Amino acid sequence: MSSFWRISVKYEKGKTRPTANFDPSELEAFKAELNQPTVQPAVESRPTPTDPEQPTNKPVL
Repeated sequence: MSSFWRISVKYEKGKTRPTANFDPSELEAFKAELNQPTVQPAVESRPTPTDPEQPTNKPVL
């Protein structure tokens, strides 16, 4: 599902700098993978409540 894509690229000389040309079939496959819906967890995690009144043994600087 979340594979690491490496898209091959060929550079051609342009007027001022090289231009990148990608393989159209690899580019379409990459775009299709990017458009996949993201998977959300079944149970959302909740932040645990912290009590600021708990004594700590850390010295206050």
